Amino acid sequence: MLQSMKRIQVIGPKKELSRVVDFLYDAGTVHLENASAEISRKEIILDPVKLDAAVSIQDVLGKIRAIFSTLPPIADDTDRQAAIQNALEAKSYDQIIGQAKVVIRELENTTRELAAKKSELALSITALDRYAKVLSIIQPMEKELPALEGFEVTILLIQREHAAVIDLIKKEIAAITRNHFEMISTAVDNETLATIMVFSKQHSEEVHSFIYSVNVNEVRLPREYTGRPFFEMFALIEEQKMKSRNEIASIEKQLASLSSIWYQELVVLRRHLEDIHDEVGMYENFGTSAYTFVIMGWIPKKHLRTTQAKIQKMFGGRVIIRELSVTGEDMKRAPVWYDNPAWVKPFEFVMKLSSLPKYQEIDPSPVLAIFFPLFFGLMVGDIGYGLIILAIGL
Repeated sequence: MLQSMKRIQVIGPKKELSRVVDFLYDAGTVHLENASAEISRKEIILDPVKLDAAVSIQDVLGKIRAIFSTLPPIADDTDRQAAIQNALEAKSYDQIIGQAKVVIRELENTTRELAAKKSELALSITALDRYAKVLSIIQPMEKELPALEGFEVTILLIQREHAAVIDLIKKEIAAITRNHFEMISTAVDNETLATIMVFSKQHSEEVHSFIYSVNVNEVRLPREYTGRPFFEMFALIEEQKMKSRNEIASIEKQLASLSSIWYQELVVLRRHLEDIHDEVGMYENFGTSAYTFVIMGWIPKKHLRTTQAKIQKMFGGRVIIRELSVTGEDMKRAPVWYDNPAWVKPFEFVMKLSSLPKYQEIDPSPVLAIFFPLFFGLMVGDIGYGLIILAIGL
């Protein structure tokens, strides 16, 4: 069922705003509205709250996330994380941001450089694998190549989905070389074709200009491969791949070492900064005058009295929550708050796949909870399928 909602206004001295926000954020029962937009400026002039910390937190959080993504995960140390969390909760926003910046200074450049180098090495291994595949394709021609003095061998890589372009290339190369060329195509893998062309070096400039104009990937082996026999090229490829793998292993060892030192703190910092970022984002909904703050929103009726009592206990009469009268137009904008038994709650997700019921409409979740399994059972009547689905669901 949908919970009855009450529109409220929270008013208090400006100096208490942060404490009130912390309380409401932890309670998680108030749906906020923009107070400065809801209250007429003829009644009271309210300015929206803008915090410089919001920009700083977003910037720091982005850098912490980037660092975190480069480090290998390790097992959570709950005791250490709890100690770090307790220490952070005793600090102000500026102190937390300062601590995060210290971590960023220690790790950002190092982790970024290591991650970039690792990625570069992985790409080089991929390129070497491709060179090896292409060389294995043209290796059967090795005995003929010495006899091709005055001729050039060029290799093109073409996506299989664009295979039709091979005939166009063949036609144009025939025109450039006056039909004095050889051209064969074969598969490199499931997605790529290799086209090998042999033509006179006197047509080299025209051929390469044409290849460049049609935006085809031309394989250019590294300079150190030029003029070597195939067995030496294959050996050199394996040697370079092994060297790259060793460098990657060394980088991963360095990242693992950094992770063992910083991972627990990064986990807590990221989580805590995300919470602060969400909390600070709420400030845009608040309005302040010279000495007063105003918060407006909606709260479930069942939580109103409890929340008022807690506010009274924490702040005495300095901060008050008062219930506002509402119009029909207000009720059209009232938020929806589900309040169903545990056996119905899983079916709230199914309702959210379409659209939520409007306030004062009937919540179909309990009906869905009864009839959805029934109709599903009628459609899947085989006990074998039923047991499999039940096992997956559990």
